[in-house]
Order: sequence, then C-alpha cells, then structure tokens
Amino acid sequence: MQDVIQAAGGVVWRDTGGSIDVVLCSRYQKDSSDLFVLPKGHVELGESIEDAAVREVKEETGLAVRIGSAALPNIRYNVRSRENNKSSPKVVYFYLMTEIGGNFLNHDEEFDEVGWFPIAEAEKLLTYDNHREVLAAAIEILS
Repeated sequence: MQDVIQAAGGVVWRDTGGSIDVVLCSRYQKDSSDLFVLPKGHVELGESIEDAAVREVKEETGLAVRIGSAALPNIRYNVRSRENNKSSPKVVYFYLMTEIGGNFLNHDEEFDEVGWFPIAEAEKLLTYDNHREVLAAAIEILS
C-alpha cells in the first residue's frame, strides 16, 4: 500500500461588519491564468495536522492564525513525483481559521501576492474546484 501524502491548511476569514472576507494566495503564471488558492502545505514528520495547518498558513500568508471549532472537508487527489513520475495519493486537511496577528508582508516567496478577498469574489477567483468546495463548506458554517 502506498503512503498517503498529507498536507494541511485553512480558510482564514474575518467579518468586516456586514460581509465576510477570506485570504487567498496568488501566483502569476506567464502562459495561463493566474493561480488563486487557499493557503496549505505539507505536514512535517512528527508534526500534528493542526500544527502543520497553522504553520503553513503563517508561512504562506504571514498571518498568525487560530483554528476554529468547525471542521471543513478534506480534499483528496493524486500527485506525480518529479523524481520517478509515480502517482501517490494526497489528502489535504482544511480548518476554519481566524487571524490573531502577523502581516501579509511576511509571507514566503511561494506566492506573489496574498490578500483579503470578499467571499463571493474568492469563490470566482479560486483556481481549483476542490478549493471552491472547501470554501463553500466554510460559507455554510459562517452563514
């Protein structure tokens, strides 16, 4: 049986007094439309999934976050190894999160920009359907 690659991330949200904003990470792509995703990344050996989610969101966005009590759906897909071209299953665990500090200026170099987006705009901008499904679940919880 193949090892499952694990990753974790979150839907970071804020109430702006009448509407909800969420954080998206974006990268410019020369030959296609720009990439917009929810922050997420790998789980390190010996690290809990929740700790990985908080760490990865901080690395990719610059924000310190707290995980909320509501669970979001996981997403599953296969990834190809660059070394041997073999396909492996991957699961990404997502959490609803709120900002408790930090600054977008401190995000890592993986993305060109990180920012707050009105939730309706974020739904349209997200590149991957499975990220839209996670956001839809977050919207349902927050409504």
